[in-house]
Amino acid sequence: MTQTITEGGKAEQTWIREGQVESNANPGVYLYQRDDKRWVAETNRGPVIYNSVGSTSSPYPEKGPEFENKINMTEPEYLPKAKYKLIDGEEKDSTLMTDPKIIGANNETPLEDQTSTTRALRIPDGANLIITSVIGGDIETQSPPDAYIWNKHDKFSGNKWNAGYTTQVHVTWRANYVEKKKIAMAGKSKIAINEVTNFTSTVATSEAKKAYGTPADVTTRSNVMWKSSNPGVATVSATGVVTGVAKGTSIISVDWKKDKYWLHTEKVVTVDIKTTGTPPTGSCVPTINPPSAAVSPVISFMNPNATGEILGDDVANGRHFDAVKAIPTSENLYSQAWGRNYLFQHTFANMKGTIDYRCTIDVTYSRTWKEKQPDIIDSDGKPVPQPDTEKSDTVTKTYSFNLTPRNYSYWEIKQLEVMGLNHAELQNYALPGGNVYMEPRDYTPPDVDTDNSSDVNDHVFPKSTGTISFTPPVLASTGYAPLDIPDHTAILKGMAEAQTMPPDVKNDRVTFNGLTIMSDNTVSSSGPTPTSIPAPTRIPDKMLFEDHQLISTDLENKADTPSTGTIYYEMLPNDVEGNGDKDFDIQNINTVTVHTPVVNYSLVSDDQAHNQKTHPNSNRSALILERPFFVRIPTIGQHLNEAIYPGYGNRDYAKYTRNKQVKFPFDVYNEDRTQYIYKDTWVDIPVTQEYTTFYMPVWVNEGNYDIQFRSIAENAPSPFEEQLNANTNLANHAAVETVPVEVIGRMYDFHVTDIADYLWETVFRTYPRTSTPSGYSYWVGLKGIDGDKRGNMYPFTLPIHPGSHPKPGYKNVAVKTGYHFKFDLKTKGNMFDVQDSVRITPSFYYMSEDGKTRTPIDIYYKAGEKSFVRIGSPEDTSQRYVILNDRLRNVPMEELSDTALYKYDHYFDFGQVGEISRDTFLQNYIDKASTKKTPVGGLKQLELPEAVRTLIGPKLNIPIGVDMQRANASIQKWYGEYSLPADIYGVAAGTNLAEYGRTHQGLTDRSPVFLKNGYFIVNFNLETIDQGNLKEPHLQYIHAPLMNQWKLEGFNNIVMDPYGNSYNLQDGDVVFYHTDKSSRDDFRSSVTH
Repeated sequence: MTQTITEGGKAEQTWIREGQVESNANPGVYLYQRDDKRWVAETNRGPVIYNSVGSTSSPYPEKGPEFENKINMTEPEYLPKAKYKLIDGEEKDSTLMTDPKIIGANNETPLEDQTSTTRALRIPDGANLIITSVIGGDIETQSPPDAYIWNKHDKFSGNKWNAGYTTQVHVTWRANYVEKKKIAMAGKSKIAINEVTNFTSTVATSEAKKAYGTPADVTTRSNVMWKSSNPGVATVSATGVVTGVAKGTSIISVDWKKDKYWLHTEKVVTVDIKTTGTPPTGSCVPTINPPSAAVSPVISFMNPNATGEILGDDVANGRHFDAVKAIPTSENLYSQAWGRNYLFQHTFANMKGTIDYRCTIDVTYSRTWKEKQPDIIDSDGKPVPQPDTEKSDTVTKTYSFNLTPRNYSYWEIKQLEVMGLNHAELQNYALPGGNVYMEPRDYTPPDVDTDNSSDVNDHVFPKSTGTISFTPPVLASTGYAPLDIPDHTAILKGMAEAQTMPPDVKNDRVTFNGLTIMSDNTVSSSGPTPTSIPAPTRIPDKMLFEDHQLISTDLENKADTPSTGTIYYEMLPNDVEGNGDKDFDIQNINTVTVHTPVVNYSLVSDDQAHNQKTHPNSNRSALILERPFFVRIPTIGQHLNEAIYPGYGNRDYAKYTRNKQVKFPFDVYNEDRTQYIYKDTWVDIPVTQEYTTFYMPVWVNEGNYDIQFRSIAENAPSPFEEQLNANTNLANHAAVETVPVEVIGRMYDFHVTDIADYLWETVFRTYPRTSTPSGYSYWVGLKGIDGDKRGNMYPFTLPIHPGSHPKPGYKNVAVKTGYHFKFDLKTKGNMFDVQDSVRITPSFYYMSEDGKTRTPIDIYYKAGEKSFVRIGSPEDTSQRYVILNDRLRNVPMEELSDTALYKYDHYFDFGQVGEISRDTFLQNYIDKASTKKTPVGGLKQLELPEAVRTLIGPKLNIPIGVDMQRANASIQKWYGEYSLPADIYGVAAGTNLAEYGRTHQGLTDRSPVFLKNGYFIVNFNLETIDQGNLKEPHLQYIHAPLMNQWKLEGFNNIVMDPYGNSYNLQDGDVVFYHTDKSSRDDFRSSVTH
């Protein structure tokens, strides 16, 4: 396991630790009954069919062969519930782990061979298990709870049942515990000298890629270190207490360290002389009356107007898809959201009030007056008036009065919150896990700084009136009483009013990204009106953005899947009465349509080069028995119209194809014949393999068939729906094609095996008058059925002509009339029925000895008293016969035995052979039936019936399930012979011989109309007759429209005799007969033919 953490010393860090857990899961294979009561198991490779066993009231699938199934283990029911153990030993709940993946799996089931038995486990990727298992059997009695649990067996529709086999699998999971932490600091950015203020620090945590939780206060914790970059300006204590020392700036920083985390943040603090007023002294005492909010404007930008989109990631995909209309699995989406780069709202109150001044002034007055003195009696006794004396005193009078109230006005922050962009989340069916988490890229949250107080004394600073200096005049009385104290209130108040200046005031402070929104400069009387935080702007493209969002192959096609989303903002520090983090719905997110395309424009090779059909079917591909053929399953083809659905159109869809399959309605071999594939089996073809070759077994019945193809999308469910050629309807997850074909047999290997002319005896026999064959025969050419070298050599090729005899002294030998030649040929296919036959139509040509003249001719012969009977005329009634088991034909006993037993088993019913054993039938066939003469037609036409046919098909290495006799019957050998009569006459074709005789005084053997000094060529046209249908021959040896088997076997159309004469030949030429030599030259007896 591994762990990673991002660089320390930043405000945010991410720590990813891998964790591991062992858990058991119970994936299963579920089957359902079809209408025919057979069971279907839907797997990732397609359906697997099982026969039904058990009782009608409690049916079960029979125990079947191994098969594999792909299970998505990240489905909730399979994911572990236990805690993960992280790399460092810490345990975390599974709900906090992300990106789970499988790293190991095994089957810990103690009991095997009960029901669902795991044979192999394979991990193709971190999400899936491929389980190879054997299922089937009675769930309830053969599935112990400690081995296979939660099995299912119940009805689901009428009398049809469900069955589910589950196997406990032990899985080792590994996942990531993603933890993020961020630090924030709050405190004043401006303080005064000697001012003491508290800074705080908080750390917030996010788990499992979710939003941050409530921050924890770490201000005074032991793992926090506070620091001032300039202690001469400002100091900070270990608990975050900042003190202004001198004018200047200092950076206050805080570091938090724990485990592998090291978080750091900092703030610039400015220290200045405090400009607040000094406490007033003198005769007047001010009282600041509580303010009231004159106005409290609220400015709010708290709606992010968030929008989003989920579209095709053209860069990752290499092409453009319109995800609203259609995008395949295995392609990528990008997700994007927009909102405002920040949100805010603030209420700035204009606080207004008054300051009362209460003045108390003591004024001391000096008074003077006269005081009358009594007379003094002089010596004379006379009163002598005395002068008045001057009297004086002082009187202090206290004046108390109020000054006119002084007005003040300042701005206070009542509420302020600024929200920075945190992240956004979008949800859609097509996204990995249905959700995408997007953190902002290249985003810097706004810097907000505030200084706020709700205490009026921090905002209003009354001015001192000072001392009222007033010296009243002396109150001098001219009389004998002091004057009254005058009232100087007006004078004193006037003096106080004049000396009392308007108060100083200071607003709260707000700065935003360095811009002063509310100034806290000290001013007189009324604080400056603040501005507003600038309106936020829409964030740019690719800020909240996540690309390479791979659409899972586990998602089925689905149209117009809705999208939702949320954008998250976090409240930034230095708020005033903020309401915390906020989130908002993202509007107008487009829908996404998942449509995984597959195409199937399959074809099957058309083996025209070997198609011997008389009437080929141009609407069906020809498949020839015992020949290879190929199927082409391209992944390229037309799908949806690209003009409407970008990314689709006519192109290669291999990327999205899970399986390509072909199903044959007949058995086939693979190309090298190492695997036998039974009919109606879906055969997997590698997706990237366009052409696949198969081999047609010889025992497949000839006839018309339809081959089925399907291309299955990688996201196909089980079961799935299909569509012809392309799944343009997204309800379908497979494209299918049906290709009509025709399976066709062969006719081949014609050769001459014997000539009755004694001059040729030693060519075909080991020595005279023996039946032991030499092994030589005359083939059509030097090539075999498919044009490969046969192994024979010249002169053992047709036609038999002068020069064909291999022995010295016989270079001028052809065949004398009257002698027959034996031949045989082979067919493949269904030519084993009673009414099947081979039709041979001879035609005749004259060839001059020098080879310069070749012309079609009519041949006449003598028949009893009839001197001139034309071959093919109504008078031509000569019959030909063949004995199959003839001494000189050398038919192998195995051929005769196999043929006899096939006839016994297939041609007769019990009523016909009920009392005859197979052994008796076999012996009778060999001894009697095969030794009888079989009529095969006449001189004008041969028709070889089933009586001269043997069955020579394969008998070894026949696959299980193939009928051995049917395989043996699939290749047939036909035996025949032909001759021209001994006494024959050749004339140019169409000659009216009767008219000639009438006009030339009759006919004799020497009449010049008869062609002499050359050769009569026998030319064969060979056809097969299927089920007795003489009007429509099945196969052609020579004259098929598409191919010429005679030519394929290497027939040479020009040969030379030993004397240098060159003969131009025609396909089908078999034997040269001498025009002037007859078997009668060898025998005295009368031999007509």
